[in-house]
Amino acid sequence: MSDVQDGFGRTSTAVDQSGLLALVLSADVPRLREEMAQAATLAATVPEATVDGVVVARGWGTWTVPVAPGTHSVMFRCHVYGNVRRVAQAQVRVEPAGREQVYYRVRRDGTAGARAGRLPGSAGSVGIARMVVGLTMLSMMLGLLVLMLALVAAIL
Repeated sequence: MSDVQDGFGRTSTAVDQSGLLALVLSADVPRLREEMAQAATLAATVPEATVDGVVVARGWGTWTVPVAPGTHSVMFRCHVYGNVRRVAQAQVRVEPAGREQVYYRVRRDGTAGARAGRLPGSAGSVGIARMVVGLTMLSMMLGLLVLMLALVAAIL
């Protein structure tokens, strides 16, 4: 048996015969030259993962969810400014005592829907950027700082 923490900080004990489903929720990281509107949209985006109709994780990051062996329906959706957008689904088979990963990727500009897949490359157009909320805020603050410094330098 092993202790597993779900996306809401609850700890449960996984029996040896149960499988684990790792959910990786990520997004393209805005570049410093990109418009700040894209960064604001990404900051307002809250992803949510459901397994077999039950919400198991909310927020960016990697979540490990204990599941029974068999095929599971995994659905991802994002809440952007209160609206549900970017819905993606995947069917995942988990073997007894096995571990499967499902990747979910959202583009930063909001022009295209999200994708879900079993491999990092299948979930997005360019690689996989694992984004944790803290890193997201840090990169946006750094971008804002660079933008402000550029404006001050242009004024002086």
